[in-house]
Amino acid sequence: MKIAIAVSGTDVSGHFGSAEAFRIFTLEPSGQVTETEIIQGSGECGCRSGIATVLAEHGVEVLLAGSMGTGSYTLLRRNRIVVLRGCSGEATTVLRDFLDGRLSDQGSNCSVHGEDHGEGHVCNHHHK
Repeated sequence: MKIAIAVSGTDVSGHFGSAEAFRIFTLEPSGQVTETEIIQGSGECGCRSGIATVLAEHGVEVLLAGSMGTGSYTLLRRNRIVVLRGCSGEATTVLRDFLDGRLSDQGSNCSVHGEDHGEGHVCNHHHK
């Protein structure tokens, strides 16, 4: 199993689209981490950056994150990635909490940008 965490430094990023990086943990069925990989964040809006596809191509099955826009959430789900929003704290602690069954999706979609991010991708922030 592969689990990704959107991070800024060593902590879960408060917003998926502004994550500095994505730490991908490969785990054995016992829950032991066998490999860690880092993919740098782009700094772009999560729904336009292509990160959902990149994570899927790396075999990620679960993403742990802070808040995110509806568009990012939809794209991750389309790529068959289970998303748990509302996570915070140090990334390895959050991973352990997930593995111990102490996390659930908090439905933390951001509305900071005045975004809709549905099929038509409507938002008020700038895309590069």
